[in-house]
Amino acid sequence: MNYRHSQALIKRHFKKPPQKQKKAGLSGIIRKNNFAVAFAVFALVTQLFFPALPKAMAVVEPAPNPELGQACGLDIALVMDSSGSIDSTELSQMKSAFGDFVDALLPATPTLFSVTHFGNTATVLQTFTSDLSLIDTAINSPASSGSTNWQDALAKAHGTFDPRSGSNHPNLIVFSSDGEPNKYGADHGPGAGFDDFSFEQAVTQANTIKNSGTRIITLGIGLTGNGTDHLKAISSDDAYYNVADFGALAASLEQLATDLCGGTITVTKIIDADGDLNTTEDQAPGAGWSFTIAGNADTTDDDGKSAAWEVDPGTYEVTETISQNHSLIGASCSGATDNGSLSGNTISGIEISEQDIVSCIFYNQETEEEPGTLIVKKEIVSGDADYEDFSFSINGEDPINFEEDGENEFSVEAGLYTVVETADEDYSTVYSNCENVLVEAGETKTCTITNRLIPQGPDATFHFIKQICPSYGDVEGNKDADKIDATGGHYSEFSNADGGFGSSTVLPVHPDEIDEDCAGAREWYFNVDDNSGMGSATTLGPTDGDGQLSVPFSSLPENAKTALSSGRQMWVEEVQQDGYGFAALRCYRDALNGDNLEYITLGENTDNWPSDVYCIAYNVEEETPDICEETELLANRGFEFPTGSNSWDIYPNGTSGLGWGVTWTELVGVLYNNVGRPDPANLELHRGVFGWLPSEGDQYTELDSDWDGFGGDLVGEPANVIISQEVPTVLGGEYHLTFDHSPRPGVTVNKTEIYWNGTLVDTVSADGTSKNNTDWTSYSYSLTGADGTSVLEFKEIDIANSYGSFLDNVSLKRVCEEEPQEYADLRLIKSADPESVQSGEQSVFTITVVNGGADAAVNVVVNDLLPVGASFVSSTSTKGSYNDGTGEWNIGSLASGESATLEITVTITGEIKDEIVNAAIVTSDTPDPDSGNNEDSALVYIVGPEVCEEFTLTVTKTGEGNGTVTGQEGEGQEETYCDTDECREENEKTAFERTYCADTVVTLTANPDENSNFDGSWSGDCSGTNPVCQVTMDGDKSVNAHFALNSSGGGSSVTTFGGSSSGGSGIPTPPGGQVNGTTTPASSLQMPAPQILGETTELPRTGQSVALMLLIFASFAAVLDRKFKLVN
Repeated sequence: MNYRHSQALIKRHFKKPPQKQKKAGLSGIIRKNNFAVAFAVFALVTQLFFPALPKAMAVVEPAPNPELGQACGLDIALVMDSSGSIDSTELSQMKSAFGDFVDALLPATPTLFSVTHFGNTATVLQTFTSDLSLIDTAINSPASSGSTNWQDALAKAHGTFDPRSGSNHPNLIVFSSDGEPNKYGADHGPGAGFDDFSFEQAVTQANTIKNSGTRIITLGIGLTGNGTDHLKAISSDDAYYNVADFGALAASLEQLATDLCGGTITVTKIIDADGDLNTTEDQAPGAGWSFTIAGNADTTDDDGKSAAWEVDPGTYEVTETISQNHSLIGASCSGATDNGSLSGNTISGIEISEQDIVSCIFYNQETEEEPGTLIVKKEIVSGDADYEDFSFSINGEDPINFEEDGENEFSVEAGLYTVVETADEDYSTVYSNCENVLVEAGETKTCTITNRLIPQGPDATFHFIKQICPSYGDVEGNKDADKIDATGGHYSEFSNADGGFGSSTVLPVHPDEIDEDCAGAREWYFNVDDNSGMGSATTLGPTDGDGQLSVPFSSLPENAKTALSSGRQMWVEEVQQDGYGFAALRCYRDALNGDNLEYITLGENTDNWPSDVYCIAYNVEEETPDICEETELLANRGFEFPTGSNSWDIYPNGTSGLGWGVTWTELVGVLYNNVGRPDPANLELHRGVFGWLPSEGDQYTELDSDWDGFGGDLVGEPANVIISQEVPTVLGGEYHLTFDHSPRPGVTVNKTEIYWNGTLVDTVSADGTSKNNTDWTSYSYSLTGADGTSVLEFKEIDIANSYGSFLDNVSLKRVCEEEPQEYADLRLIKSADPESVQSGEQSVFTITVVNGGADAAVNVVVNDLLPVGASFVSSTSTKGSYNDGTGEWNIGSLASGESATLEITVTITGEIKDEIVNAAIVTSDTPDPDSGNNEDSALVYIVGPEVCEEFTLTVTKTGEGNGTVTGQEGEGQEETYCDTDECREENEKTAFERTYCADTVVTLTANPDENSNFDGSWSGDCSGTNPVCQVTMDGDKSVNAHFALNSSGGGSSVTTFGGSSSGGSGIPTPPGGQVNGTTTPASSLQMPAPQILGETTELPRTGQSVALMLLIFASFAAVLDRKFKLVN
């Protein structure tokens, strides 16, 4: 059964092996793996400073805490500390917490509890039970008193085990304490503080318990430091719960219950006698009831409970198989997230989480049904026997004689019934409605058995003869009319009104007609029946070395004897064999219709029957080529058949489906412990013995077999066997034998010999002394076949005591040499260009097929059916043609090294982020040993319009001069926007603005008109006097470009600079570091007196050259595009 197994979460308590701890210092903390160090230090200190004290005692190393085979459905011994350190409030909290813990597991799971408490000594308050009232009484019994005796508590709790045997109910101790041990045994020890010796005794007792297979979980209530480590020594690091105080104990035990049984379903079956679920005194557990629990078959135990089945979180159902004479009167589940609902005999919709402990209870009541009636009727057609002379049995029970009138009536429960008559060799038996008769409540069914006296007839013998002829021409009355050789004189016609063939027929068949070139053949078979359909045919045979099979009339099948003696036909056919062509079948007076089905009719008057009746079957051996096939030659090579109901069973030689011949070896005597050896020999098959694993499948065989089978009384009887199979082989052919061999776990000598056609091939042996499971070793041999057949044998030669070698996975195949064959190696490469498009755009799929093999590939076909989202536009190929409807590109042939390419143009449609995957695969009629490169795919990804982070560039023209500012993005072309007064008026803009993607570099160039100049003044995010400036768009930018009018006449002048000493914005400084300026008379500027450096200043005299920093008198802004030009 698939019982719940402990997992890593629990499941920290149940799976993880004990972990070693780091060494502690002299702090006194004693951990699991440093007891020796701590006590050694203690001993040293006492000897140095207290020499009169006795030496420290040897430290007891904690034993490993065993894992649980399953987590739910355990025998749990509860151990409660009731020492005097626990006050009444704390004791009450502990009792309540343990009570809730028990309630969480009962009656929901198949768990049993015992209860032990301790102070100076320990007392068992309740032995194992599932009775909640008894457990509750025990838990609430203790009063606080005394010291702390861990050792006695562990010993007495361990003594309550084991109420249930078997691995399905592991043992667990849940041990709680709030203090350190200071007592041991029968009230020994100081009884206060921490006592080393009491602790050692407790660890020793815990080791005994853990070594017996019982796991211990400890709960330390309010403990820290040494107390925590001491309890871990009793259990293990992964089985210790740290509980802050008594108030927190309930939560810790609730978590423990979830760790043990969370996510499980348990079924309880209750038989309710009166059908009233409100009364419980009449209820009893139902044992042996079948359920399907979350897809798992299970049967309730003596307590009416199933196993606790662990399931993953999800929704499940539980179905009851209702037993006969019972009705389901109620069922429900509890503890689930959704407890589901009952419909028919199934509770469905049970929703379970990891924490749920689910219990489903089914109530049934025994019902009394109206009995049915079964009538067994006898009819005797011929013969003088009376009805009472015959007897029969129902469902294999004791025989019952027929009544005088030949009719027996029975009152039976509803069910299936089979009636079998006791055989009478003088009468044939025919059944009507007697097998698996379903009798419903209140219904009547009749089984009729008809008997007919079997005529003994004369001493007639039926001879079936098999002849193999070299050619069809040697066959009398062969299947081919053109090959009939009727010169033997055995087809003379004569008038015979009784012949059954009309006015003429042939003489009766006789061996004299057989051609001398034909020969008898052994191991052939014939089928006989009383009708031409051969639906109930019986096979007779085999023929002997002369091809003869003689059967007396009395030995024919019953239906055949009945047919012949009543004047009807007995039909005959040969069982044909491969490698032989059917030529003819002739039986008695044959009509020569040429098929493999003839009949014999002898008439009702048996006194006129001939003493010998012949059927001769002719075949011609056909010459067939030796076709080497690497097929399995062995039957039942993995010993998977038959299958029994036990973990192991024995099967005598000749058992149907066994496939292997079985004989005892010479080591097996005929008598053991006054018990005779069974004959024939038995083959023992294992299926799950002690969890031992087969090498493959579900079963394997043990070659030291058994005499009396599963549950038998004999032990150690000599049972070594030889198993063998005869297989067809070709003379000189090579055969490959493989098998797996394992020693029997715990058995030292396991030795097997392998024979091939009587010759020893090898002896294999293995030692299973230290094994606790099978240890399979694979063996392989090359064998040479004999002519016709060969025999493989395995012989067990170790000590004959019914314990020996295991054998599994035996295989025997012929080794065939591969004929030279042409090979190609086609490789397909697929790509898409572009790989990213917007919906509605086109992409081109390119498929290239290359033949990298040594030989040409013929009938090369690529299948490339376009996927949804890729609409065909056109295709071009270097070879062959593509059909967009079928997706086939028929290339034709590709020579070695040759390639072909297909390009398919498609329109891609879909949503943004859709992936359009186009796969293609190439095939060919030429073998391709490497098919892993015969297919490929390409992907086109649908994207949206390009999106980037944008920033704004604002350019403003200042000054009275005229000019343009052009903008150039990266290496792109300059673009000039409107530069006329009309355009400016139309736009009515004061500045140009343009947005750019982040980090775009924009180059600005100031271009003054003919009567203006760039007076060397950028401002804002550009600076300097160079007319060229670069701006990086890592944020919003603003730039001012200043233009001035050229001056004319005398008076003041304005000097504009084409650069600066630093080189300006990208314009290099001329040699010598000089930058020239242009002087314009100030009078030509015709502007109001400028404000210079924040002050009002009159212009100097005409002709004087000055440099002025002007305020902006006029401004003009234009919207910028990717390429722009600012004009005034």
